[in-house]
Amino acid sequence: MVKINFLDIPDKQKQGGESSEDLTTYKSPREEMDFSFFQPEQDESTVDVQPREHPAASEVGDEDPASVFDETARFPEDGETNEPTMFDEGAGTRKFLLWGGIAAIVLILAVGAWFLIKSMSGGSTTPTTETTTPETVTPQPAEPAVPAAVQRRYAANQRENSSQLDYASNFLTTRPGNVDYQMMVLANGNIYVSVVGASREEIAIYRRAMKDAYPGLQMVAESDRTILVNGDSRLMVDFYVPVPEGSGGGGGGDRDYTNAETDLNGAVRALSGKHNLRLSGFREGDRSRGGDFAQTPVYMTLTGSQSGILAFLKELTGRVPGANFRKLSLYSDNAETMGGGRLRVRVELLHYQPS
Repeated sequence: MVKINFLDIPDKQKQGGESSEDLTTYKSPREEMDFSFFQPEQDESTVDVQPREHPAASEVGDEDPASVFDETARFPEDGETNEPTMFDEGAGTRKFLLWGGIAAIVLILAVGAWFLIKSMSGGSTTPTTETTTPETVTPQPAEPAVPAAVQRRYAANQRENSSQLDYASNFLTTRPGNVDYQMMVLANGNIYVSVVGASREEIAIYRRAMKDAYPGLQMVAESDRTILVNGDSRLMVDFYVPVPEGSGGGGGGDRDYTNAETDLNGAVRALSGKHNLRLSGFREGDRSRGGDFAQTPVYMTLTGSQSGILAFLKELTGRVPGANFRKLSLYSDNAETMGGGRLRVRVELLHYQPS
């Protein structure tokens, strides 16, 4: 154990106020130290200290100062900086160009889709714009002035009429020996002819001559009888001749019917006067309608020479293609046979008029 003597007082402390040192002249060690290198050269008494204003104060204005400190505010994490973002003068232009480009692409896609839908649906795909590129138009063939149905009907009339007139002309001009005709009827594609000869042998010669002129022609003898011609006894045989299909007359399909005449009455009167024929009994029946046409039956009788009658019939069918001969009956006007003088023809036809 250590023993401390608190009773003994050191000599210097015993002397009390007898100390020779003057306490008033005591200098602190701090005063002896030079702190000038820690202080600015300016005198502290002349420094004008301005109160610092919080940067948020000017922005807040009259708002509650407490609202400046948002609860969501945070301090930057390690590695982050609070340096202010520099203002880029080209940023606005780039944004405008970006959004403009996107809008242009969307517009182009929409227009393309519209064109595609229109082309698939068969609608028109040509938009109306101020400036348009002229499209190449494929020329379409011009529609005929005469409708196709009328063209076909007229061509069929031409073929049928020409066929009948060709047979009538050839039969009338083929008369071997003393053979003659008393009557000839052309109707429904058939020929009914009454042939007059001196004997059966003469009639047989006539028949072979007609078959030579028309190979494959059938002449069926329907009946025979004896008649008097100018006081002489003669043999008359009635033949039925079916006209082969597709034989005789020309086509007429390539003809232009644009200016075809439809005034049948006027054409008949003009042509009968031209060929010195006497017209009698011109009459039109009741008109009916069927399909693309109005059909009118027409009846007439003409008297004149054989050549004049044949020429009249041929010109009529060419001038009025709507006329279709239904029945032609030729016989002598003033004698027992057709070769003895003037002929008479009774015409029955059907007049087709576009409705």
